[in-house]
Parts: sequence; structure tokens; C-alpha cells
Amino acid sequence: PFTVFAPTDDAFNALPAGLLDTLLADPMGVLTDILLYHVVDGEAPSSSLSDGQMVMTLNGEEVTVTINMDGVFINDAQVIVADILADNGIVHVIDVVLVPGNSATQNLPFIRDAVSVFPNPTSGQLNIDRTMDVDSELNFELYNIYGQLQSTWRSKVATDVINLSGYSDGKYILKISDFETFVSYKSIIIQ
Repeated sequence: PFTVFAPTDDAFNALPAGLLDTLLADPMGVLTDILLYHVVDGEAPSSSLSDGQMVMTLNGEEVTVTINMDGVFINDAQVIVADILADNGIVHVIDVVLVPGNSATQNLPFIRDAVSVFPNPTSGQLNIDRTMDVDSELNFELYNIYGQLQSTWRSKVATDVINLSGYSDGKYILKISDFETFVSYKSIIIQ
């Protein structure tokens, strides 16, 4: 039996343009690494998961389980449907494609942790901090969970504070890009 963290179609559609085609062109390469990062050996129903738990995936890297008042998360991906029983295990539907941190994925045209955002969840102020040396202007796009663009802005500064107090409570996706090769997606919760 296996446990699969299955991204929604919207999660795949949120990947940078052309990335999925690039991955599918070499199915035995990085795509295999990413897919195996979504699978755990054995059944892991939601009742067996605990906050802070590290779970080994079939690609040899661990994912982190976070359980809080906002839900259950696998790394930054929220579990939106849990415990779907299958003939050979359990499926948990998640809202973001998980990306392992191994060297095989470092050539992807986006970098996962180059920009940090905090606090998350936020009640209004969102701090943005570049954790890598990006000299270019960054473009920010805020989407609601239905994929509708809510706001855009640009910034050249290393740290920035964004006021999100005018937005409804809920989950949002923040797309950060430099118009060339750097793209990062962050799940943001406003409460």
C-alpha cells in the first residue's frame, strides 16, 4: 500500500508556463523525482499524522506535516481532501505541487525558497525578504484560490512590507517572479 499526496489540476495549472511540458519531455528525469516526492510507502491516514512529523517519501527525502487551526499541511501544501481510500492505499488531495530540494530539481526554472514571506498566516502585514541575491526587480501577483488575479505590484528592495488588510480572510497564492528565470509560489493565509 501507498499514501499519495495528489495535487489538484489547479496546482498543476499554477506551475510556470512551459514547465510541465519540459518535465513531461523527460519522464525518467526530474519528473520522476517530483512524482516520487508525492508518494509514501504504506498507508498514512490523516488520523495517524501529527504536527511536526517528518515523513519519508519514495524519492528518499522527507516532507513535513504541519497541523494547526488552519488545517493539515504537507510542506507548504494544504490537504484539501483527506483519506480517499484506494485499492492500494490512501490519497490526500493537496493544493500545491510539492518540489523536493535535491540537486536534480535545482535546474528547474524556479527556486523554491529564494524569497521568504512572514508572518503566515497574516492579519494584514506581510513581510517579504529575499533570501538570495536577486538584483532585478521582482513582480508579485496575488491570486485567490480560484486562480483569479487580485493584485500585482513590483519591488526592487531586498525587504518589503505589503499591506493585505483589505482582503477577505482565506487562502491565496502569491506568485513571485523576476521576468526571466526565477519564479516562486507561496501559499498565503489571511485571517
